Amino acid sequence: MRVITFKIDEDLLHLVDQLALTSKKTRSMIIREALEEYIINNMVKRQQHKVIIINTPREPRQ
Repeated sequence: MRVITFKIDEDLLHLVDQLALTSKKTRSMIIREALEEYIINNMVKRQQHKVIIINTPREPRQ
């Protein structure tokens, strides 16, 4: 795994640390899981909005 650095608000970091403590996970595990869930949910939402047309016959112009 790669190591990354990012900025986080103190209040949010406190919530992450509380969740890590109560769930017996590391801070990194909580952030990875949250990020993964966010990305997956956004990909699903975007796919729901896509309109895909495959081999749709066109009516002749008159």
